[in-house]
Amino acid sequence: MAIRQKLKTLAKCKGESSSSDSQPQVENIEESSPKKITKITHTEPELVVDVEKPTPLSKKELRRKKKHDAGGQTSATDEGTVDQQPTESNRSPYAIWIGNLHFRTTKEMLRDFLVRESIIGDIPGTPRITEKDILRIHLPMNSKTESKGFAYIDLLSEKHVQYAIELSEKALTGRRVLIKSSDNFEGRPEKSKEQTKGPPPSRVLFVGNLPFDTSEESLQKHFSSAGEISRVRLMTFEDTGLCKGFAFIDFKEASSSEKAMKKKREFGFLKGRRLRMEYGEDRSTKRKRPVNEDDNEKVDEGDGHQAEPIQTEPEKARKLKPRPMHKVQKTISKVDPRDIKPGAALASAHRAKTGIVPSQGKKVKF
Repeated sequence: MAIRQKLKTLAKCKGESSSSDSQPQVENIEESSPKKITKITHTEPELVVDVEKPTPLSKKELRRKKKHDAGGQTSATDEGTVDQQPTESNRSPYAIWIGNLHFRTTKEMLRDFLVRESIIGDIPGTPRITEKDILRIHLPMNSKTESKGFAYIDLLSEKHVQYAIELSEKALTGRRVLIKSSDNFEGRPEKSKEQTKGPPPSRVLFVGNLPFDTSEESLQKHFSSAGEISRVRLMTFEDTGLCKGFAFIDFKEASSSEKAMKKKREFGFLKGRRLRMEYGEDRSTKRKRPVNEDDNEKVDEGDGHQAEPIQTEPEKARKLKPRPMHKVQKTISKVDPRDIKPGAALASAHRAKTGIVPSQGKKVKF
């Protein structure tokens, strides 16, 4: 009875506080049970969004803003948007390369150097290169604090490139910098012939970086348009039979392998992987070099055929070379002297001849 009275009072309170959203609501959950269970739910206030406020920055934009602020650059405007940096696609074609920089050189120091040293124009105090003319500064870094000693700078026009080249040999942080156009590769050390020299062209093609599920049929089909293939040697594991990641393809002609090497866009990719292709060693054309050039001379027998090369005395002596003693000693089994029977060593000893040896001396008489 006490529970029913409490429920009635709660129902009355519910009717009185129906207009207010902050008071809890009571719902009857169980009807058949004698003890009714009540559940109290609270209504949450509605979320209000102010449309007039600027959109918040994303995590990527916040990281970019923090990075630029640390370098002394303001990357965000009053509206909350981030300045867009020039990408690889919209880079300026007018650029310079500046080298012999100090490892502690920063982008701000490069910008101030170009503006300060270019104040030599017709009008005193007016620089020929302003900060607006410098579109991009790319300074490769070895670490967070040290650069690699060179930089690329994108400028507004060709005349600004010429103005910047005139500043070459000027001092920056105690070093005379070298400035030239970005497409000028004079002074770059050329690769030696040993570095550029690779395996000579042959009919054997080495293919690496293959997927592990590669089969001989797939390689045969992939390189069939390059030329006629005589054999495909796919290196596989003994236990699983899967590909080890490389193979050798033997073409019937060397021109087929050269065609595959030239058209790497067509043959250089297999199942989404970039293949590594090189010329292999053609063992069919490999000739063993003779030890002595005189040994390779052949005698004409007169019937148009050549006889076998004559074996000289040094070659015969080389074939009859005695076996080294250290190898012979390894084959002799070790014998324990305690196992030898008494008298066996004497019985197997070398015996002198029993015949009478005639005397060869002279008899002297006194």
